[in-house]
This record gives sequence, structure tokens and C-alpha cells, in this order.
Amino acid sequence: MKPEFKNSTLETDYKLAEASADLSMEEKSKFWNKYHFTEKRMVLAVHCGYVQSLLEMADELCGQCDLEPVLDLTYKTLKHLPLVLGYQYIAYTHSNSYSRESALDISQKTFASYLTLLCMNEHMCVPEIEHIISIDDCLAGKESIPTWSGYSFKIGTEHKVDLLPEVGYSVLVASNGRYMFRVSYIADLYKSMCGVDLLEQGLEDFACEVTEDGYFNIIKNDNI
Repeated sequence: MKPEFKNSTLETDYKLAEASADLSMEEKSKFWNKYHFTEKRMVLAVHCGYVQSLLEMADELCGQCDLEPVLDLTYKTLKHLPLVLGYQYIAYTHSNSYSRESALDISQKTFASYLTLLCMNEHMCVPEIEHIISIDDCLAGKESIPTWSGYSFKIGTEHKVDLLPEVGYSVLVASNGRYMFRVSYIADLYKSMCGVDLLEQGLEDFACEVTEDGYFNIIKNDNI
């Protein structure tokens, strides 16, 4: 599944991030040097990596259900985002490779990354990237708020916001293990950023779980 790019600068960086995804650390270093990537530009590459993994998960989900949840970084397919995020979380927690905490952390960062690139793609936004904490402090758990490896990444046409510290209000796991997606808070915030109401673009509350017999189950809105 590929994005429908409207922002040519984003398209270039996204494709470079995609091309480097499977390289070793040494190969990546040479790759980034070749294309003159600064540390700030690499922060964008991190966002691209999360979105690329999500689109791969959407491809996988399309092969397993009749819904065909296409995602392409445009508002016209935004309604499918919660379903694919939920499926990704369930897949990760049942792969024995991720704890629930790690899978939720990935889901929150993926959601923040998707909305960030969506805003850049639809509105030609230029991000405001700032180094706010050292990587050593990040690794030591000294962050007062979540960051992108020590950087903030703010986006918006009317009001710039780093979405990462905010998505915990929208993407969470209930005590019964259900994956929950609450849209109202982030929809209000996003509207303040660029004037677009995500609810009007089809984004809705969502929940899912794995049944006792191992099936991926979507919880209807009136039972969330």
C-alpha cells in the first residue's frame, strides 16, 4: 500500500526512509551521509518508518477481511486508521515479540506519526523540529514528556503541536485488554492545528479485542 503524495518534499523523504529501512546501521549511516540527512531530517524518517509499517499491516489486513482498509495519507481514507491501528496492536501482542506496553507505545507513536504526515501531505506543512533533551537522558527515562529520541516535532498551519505527548488520551488499552481508540480529544486538537475536523473526515471511536477462540473482534460503537 502506497501513500498518495501531494507534498513532493515529503514524498522524497518518505521514499528515502523506505529505501534505507532494511539496511544495517553501518549501511544506514553511509546512506544518510550520501543524501545529506541532518539529525532533524532523520526525525522525519522515524515518522516515515512508523507509517510504512502501518501500511504494511493494512496490506496484511486487506488479505484477511472484506473491509479493504486502504490508507494513503489522505483524508479520504482516514476512516480506516483506527481499524488498522487496532489490528496492528493485536498482531504485535500475540506475536510473542512485544509486551502489551511495547505494543501500545508503538501504536501511540504510529498514530502520532500518521496524523503528522497526513497534516504535512494535505496542507504542505513545514515541521518545526527542536532538540529538547539529550539521547542519554531519553535512554535513562528522564523525559518529562514523550519525545522523538530527544526531539519535539511540531506541525500545523494555524497552531503547531507535537502530537506524541497528546495521543495517550486517544490510544489506550482497557483493564480487560481491549484496545481503545477515542477520537474526541485528538480531533479537537487537530482542528486547532489546521482547521480540519477529523470527525467530519470519518474518524470514529473504535475498540477491538481477541476472542477466547483467537479471532480478531471489532467492538461495535454502542458497546465501547
